[in-house]
Amino acid sequence: MISHEEFKLAVAGKVAWSVRALTISIFLVVLTAPGARAQSCYEKCQDSCKDMSGHVNSACVDTCFRAYCNKSSNNQPRPYGSVAFALVSAGEGISWGKATQAEADRAALARCGKYSKNCRIVFQFHNTCAALAVAKGAQHYLAATADTEKKASAIATQQCRQNWGICLVDMSACSP
Repeated sequence: MISHEEFKLAVAGKVAWSVRALTISIFLVVLTAPGARAQSCYEKCQDSCKDMSGHVNSACVDTCFRAYCNKSSNNQPRPYGSVAFALVSAGEGISWGKATQAEADRAALARCGKYSKNCRIVFQFHNTCAALAVAKGAQHYLAATADTEKKASAIATQQCRQNWGICLVDMSACSP
């Protein structure tokens, strides 16, 4: 026979476990609910692959996307990318690894649209790496391509600085 204290502890333990199970169940329902999918898996990968300065690591996003988002169509070529930018307000968005240029444009505009209302496609790329360097004040930008993100970033920064002085690379990505 158990004491009254042991009984109270056993009931409290079961209640605590039930509350945890209910919390986990609610969390899973919210994640899988149709309304919870406002942010695409690709965008979630982009958000999770930012470094401390907000730069998105495209290799990380590609790995995330392949592992979690699009297992059924990994064999399809996805060579297109786009860069969207909004002058002055400096809204920006980049996409890569898209099946069509139109899909790449839509993804870049959607990403940029989270930060500014006057975004437009300023650069498109295909089977290469691209980078966008933005001049101080966000009134000028320059995009460049190369076979690696690092080279594209260096070229964009150098050419932007030659034209407008202080420039920083805000975004870069590779589209295989």
